[in-house]
Formats: sequence, structure tokens, C-alpha cells
Amino acid sequence: DASFLADPTLTYPVTVDPTVDLSLQADTYVANYDSNVHADGYKLYAGSYYGDLERSYLNFDTAFLPGATVTQAQLSLFNWDAPQCVPFGSGIQARRVTSAWDPYTLTWNSQPTTTTEDAVTRRDAYSIEYCGDNGQGGIAVTWDATGIAQDWAAGRPRYGLQIRGADESAQNDWRTYDSSEAVAAYPGYAQAPKLTVTYTLPSSPTVGNLSITPATGNAVSSLTPTLHATVSDSASGSLRADYEIEHDPAYTAEGTGQIWAGSSAGVTSGNDAPAVVPAGKLRDGWHIRWRARATNTGASVSSAWSTWQTTTVNVPDPLLDQFQVTPSQVLSGETVTSTLTPALAARVTTPDAGASRVEFELEHDPADTAHGTGSIWTIGNAQAGTASSAAAGAAAAKAGQPAQTAESAVTGVTPAANAPT
Repeated sequence: DASFLADPTLTYPVTVDPTVDLSLQADTYVANYDSNVHADGYKLYAGSYYGDLERSYLNFDTAFLPGATVTQAQLSLFNWDAPQCVPFGSGIQARRVTSAWDPYTLTWNSQPTTTTEDAVTRRDAYSIEYCGDNGQGGIAVTWDATGIAQDWAAGRPRYGLQIRGADESAQNDWRTYDSSEAVAAYPGYAQAPKLTVTYTLPSSPTVGNLSITPATGNAVSSLTPTLHATVSDSASGSLRADYEIEHDPAYTAEGTGQIWAGSSAGVTSGNDAPAVVPAGKLRDGWHIRWRARATNTGASVSSAWSTWQTTTVNVPDPLLDQFQVTPSQVLSGETVTSTLTPALAARVTTPDAGASRVEFELEHDPADTAHGTGSIWTIGNAQAGTASSAAAGAAAAKAGQPAQTAESAVTGVTPAANAPT
């Protein structure tokens, strides 16, 4: 309902009670006047006719109901014959069956046990002979089976329903209904027995599939890793993953206790619920452990915490490449610059996507000691981001005088691009 979801007074998350039509597993009837099996018949009979008695049996798939909260259950049978046209007599009663039965062996003399607890009765009746043709060939009769379904949810035996006359001593109080086989025989006309249940399942969130990324081997290779966990719940509602990180108790020299705790955004059941560890929480070289739990935010129910997951923070060293001197050219296999104040450039790549500082050093070529030895110039404050270029300019140096340090900067560089200054 779009208008319901658009209501400004609605508070999220919204929990919707599921309503389902339960799968019919078996239907048949028995009669006190024969010993036949009627599992494949097109009709279901119930009631009394001058001493002849008939009872029908239905079994639905209720395996999911134990532990559920049932708010409504309705049994519907399609009635197309009766001795009268209006509600009459003691009616037809639906009872809970309390022992097992097999539709292909069931007879009057082998019926299962039943109980009158929460039994319900309807007196509706239809006959085309007495009512005239209503254009549908019959009427759907509905029993409020909420009490019976709640009994199943509470753990009582789940062997289906018995449909019988409420007063089997009555002389002429019977009904005829469609069986499930009638639907295949008369498509578009017959209607199979149906049990519709509205319920909620208790919240019981679970957490699994824990992982941390990026990782190399058993070590996490970032100071801002992402924690992952799959959260699930049989109940409806939004779920989140809660995380805790603490120092590994086996390495107390690095610190003790909790480092960070946080939660993912809301997800639906069965999905990954990631959360990113904020910058400034972890340090390279630390030994840490972490765990997760699932929380149903609508029901405010959480799972137990997972076991601790141990790892080491091991961020790889930055990589340098694309070294350049500007202006320069290659002559006889050597790079030659045509100025006393060239710009030096290099690309730095940090695996953890963090910022980096680029240091430049300029010294005499040890193979040409006639021009001098050792360091000429050093600069260490050129800044660069991930996979960006840092450049520094060298100040002019007069012959016979030491080189002076010049200012350095990174100016509008893009990833994997050089930007000399």
C-alpha cells in the first residue's frame, strides 16, 4: 500500500506480518456405510443423512508454525450441494486432528483421534437446486481457525483437520465440498481447500561469513579496513551487524582493551553488512582481534557475539616509480638536464590509500668522483596522495658553492600523473 508507506507519521523500520496460503498435502473423506478409500475423489462430504455419516480430513503443511505468533487463520471450503439454501441445522464443524493418518489407507474404522479444543462451526449451505444458479456454482465457506493454528504454533500435534457434522444425530444435515482433485478435473470451476494463516516468527538473528578486507594472507593491509559479516533472521525486519575491535591480549605491549566499536547500515536478511573502520583507530604492526553479532533493529534482538577473529595490521610500504627530471633528455644512454634548477618528480602508490610524504635526495655519482662526492641536496616535505606524483625543484648552485634547498609542492596532480614544479 503506497499510501501507507508514504504516511509521514509512519515510523521505520516497518515490520509486515506475512500472510500465506498453506500447501494442502492430503484430503479425503470416510463414510460409515462403506470401507472404501476416497483419497482420489472429487468430493468431500461431511454431516449426516438419516443415519449415514460422513467426515472429511484435510492436512496442510504447518511445519513452520511452531514458535510463530499466529494472529489469524481461515479455512475455506467450496460448498456446492446441501439439502437447503440458507444456514441451517447444527452446521459443519472443523476439529483439530491429534494423531497421524494416511489418505490412502484411511477408512471409517481407522480414523485418527481428534479434539474439540478450539473447534469451530459454520452453518452456511448452498445448493443450486434450492438456491438457483449464482453464476459460480457454489459458495466459499470460511471457518475462523485461528485458535487451531495457535494450538499448532504452541506445539500441539499437527495432523490436520477433521470436517464433520456438529451434531451427527441430526437426520438431514450435510454438505458437499470440492476436493483438491476436483480442481484438476474441473479447472476454472472447482476450488481446492485452503488454509490461510497470518503470523510472525520470533526474531532469532544469526551472524556468519566473517571477513576483513583488504587482506594479504592472515594480515590486514589497510589502516581503514572493511569488516564483513552476513546477517540473517527468520523474522522480518531490518538487520545490522555490530562490530568490536580490541588489542590482541597476547600482545599487551601494543595496548590493551577495545580499539573501536561500530555498526553497519541496515540490510535485509541473508546479506553482507559491511562497516569501515575509521581512520586513526589502527596502527601498522598492531596485533588485533575482532568479532561481530547480528541485530534485528525492529525487534531489538541480537545474536550472541561471534568468536574472536585475530589478525595483524601489516600495511605494505609505498611504491615509487616513474622517476623524472625536467627538463632532460637522454644522450648516449644517460639522462642529461639542461638547467641548474631541474624539477624532480616521482609517482608514489600507497596500498592503503593513505597520504604519503615523498623525500628526494641528490648526490654526486660515485662513478665520477672528480666532480665531488656525497650529498648535494635533500628535501623531505613533498606531499603526495595515493598513486600521485610529487615534485620538487632544486635551487640554483653556483660553481664551488653548496646547493640550497628550495621549496617543494604538489600542484594539482592526478593519480598516476606527474606534475613537476
